[in-house]
Amino acid sequence: MPQQQVFYSLSNILRKNSITEGYALLRMLKCYLELDALIGLDVHTERTLSMIKSELLIFNDILKVSTMKLDLN
Repeated sequence: MPQQQVFYSLSNILRKNSITEGYALLRMLKCYLELDALIGLDVHTERTLSMIKSELLIFNDILKVSTMKLDLN
């Protein structure tokens, strides 16, 4: 999975204190990969559906914050 390799490489470069935009992008990428893995399962239980819903809310919040920052610039 190339996306996961990129994620781990970037996590070594982008730190919360050094590059805030990059760190926000990294958080969004992490949520996307979590969602992709959960949605890609062949069988969904109540627990996995709950995990998808929870992760989707987190992804949505991160996306809203990122969009608001872009609108301000």
